[in-house]
Amino acid sequence: MDFADAFVRGLLERMADQPPEALAGVTVFVNAASTRGALYRAFDRAGPLLLPQIRSITGVDPGPWSCRTRRCRPWRGGWNWRG
Repeated sequence: MDFADAFVRGLLERMADQPPEALAGVTVFVNAASTRGALYRAFDRAGPLLLPQIRSITGVDPGPWSCRTRRCRPWRGGWNWRG
């Protein structure tokens, strides 16, 4: 059994006592697009069900921590973005 099949099997076992729509509220972060594709295929093999959100970490917005210039400075109420 490969990683994707084992992951899907474990997630479905963990969610067994939840209503079917609860799985749609789950977000899974993966490290590569190929892993995301493997998970989608594994969910397809598991049968008809609502899918969780499967996101690649390369597609996640890094937010204010990615700001490396002096133009964006933290302030008490949040981040001040200066163009």
